[in-house]
Amino acid sequence: PGLVPRALVRTYWFPRWAVISQISQPGFPTIVAFGGVSIGVFVLTYFVSQFGQEAVAAFGAAARIEQVALLPIIGLDVASLSLIAQNNGAGLFARIHETLNTSIRYGIVIMFIGATVITIFAPQLMDLFSDDPQVIAMGVTYVRIKAWVLPPVAFMFMSFAAMRGIKRPFHALALSMGRSAVVPAILIVLFVGTLGYGINAIWWSSFAANLVTAVGAYLLARRLLPRVGSS
Repeated sequence: PGLVPRALVRTYWFPRWAVISQISQPGFPTIVAFGGVSIGVFVLTYFVSQFGQEAVAAFGAAARIEQVALLPIIGLDVASLSLIAQNNGAGLFARIHETLNTSIRYGIVIMFIGATVITIFAPQLMDLFSDDPQVIAMGVTYVRIKAWVLPPVAFMFMSFAAMRGIKRPFHALALSMGRSAVVPAILIVLFVGTLGYGINAIWWSSFAANLVTAVGAYLLARRLLPRVGSS
C-alpha cells in the first residue's frame, strides 16, 4: 500500500467542481466590478478630454487623491465581508446586522475625516502633481466636490460587502457597474452634451451617481439581509 490510501486520493486529489463553483460565485462579480471601475474612469476621461489637456491632467491627479482617501474604507470593506460571511454561515443573523451597522459607523467617521482633510488641503495636495495653475484649480474643484460623497460611499461599500457576504454578489455588481459608468454617462450627456454646462457638471454627475448608488445599495442590503430570528 502507498503512503496515501487510494480512497483519500480519489476524494481529494481531483478537483471538486461544485466546491470551486461555490468559491468562484462570490469572487467573479467582484473581479468584474473592479473592471467596471476602470471602465468608469475611461468614460469620465472621455468626457473630460473635451475640455482640454489641462482638464485631463487635473482629473488624473485628483482621481489619485480620491483613490488614496478610499484605501481605509476598502480595508474596512474586506474585514466586514469576512465577518458577515462567517456569521451568515453560522446562522448568527443578529451579528450580521451588528457588523453592518458598526462598519458603517466607523466608515462614516473615517470618510468624514478624510473629506475634511481633502477639503482643507486640496490646493497643497494638487500641488504635489502639477505646478500648472489651471490644472490645480480644476483639480481642487473636483476633489472638494467629490470629498463630500466619501461618507455616503461608506454606506455603499459596506452594503456591497453585506450583499457579497450573504451570497448575493450580483446585486452589488449591478449597482457598482451603474455607479462607475452607466449613471455618470447618462448624467454627463444630459447636463454637458444637451444642456451645455461646463466641466463642473462632470464632477457633480459623478457625485450624484455615487450618492444615488450609496442610498440604493444600503436600502437593497437591508432588504436582502436575513431577518433576525429567521432560520
